[in-house]
Amino acid sequence: MKKLKMMNTLHDWLRITWSFLSGAIMVVYGHLLPVKDIMLLLIGLFIADVIFGYWAAHRLRGEKFSAKIIWKTTMPRFVISLVLVVGTFFWDKVFDQTVVSTYKVCGWFISGVLLANIVQNGYRITKWDVLMGLGEFIKNRTKTETGIELHNTTENEPHTAN
Repeated sequence: MKKLKMMNTLHDWLRITWSFLSGAIMVVYGHLLPVKDIMLLLIGLFIADVIFGYWAAHRLRGEKFSAKIIWKTTMPRFVISLVLVVGTFFWDKVFDQTVVSTYKVCGWFISGVLLANIVQNGYRITKWDVLMGLGEFIKNRTKTETGIELHNTTENEPHTAN
């Protein structure tokens, strides 16, 4: 009888803990729902940037795939980008910012830089002039809209997000 009571207590404790944790996770998820699309876009663009960066490095310099490089460079950039978007989202909510959504501007800029990197690496891989024109358009648009100038890399050097 004592063993059964202890099992019921343990079962109740696990059920309550699971209910609390799943509720807390859903609260966080529900609060961050407005930035879900930006997060998914950034995840997709980071994956594409890694693929095109590796492809360009393999084609131009004959480099082998290295997960170490991804964990050393891309993952910190990815985490910082997501923290910036979430942080600016919280900033907008705390200060009731309604004129301009800072988190959207942050997401636009990061995704624009990633798109420019993908286009530049695509040009280096294929030498297709349309991609160079698109890359120049993205760079000029970024400079016009934000005042930030994206830097050029050499022709043979694959470009990664900075």
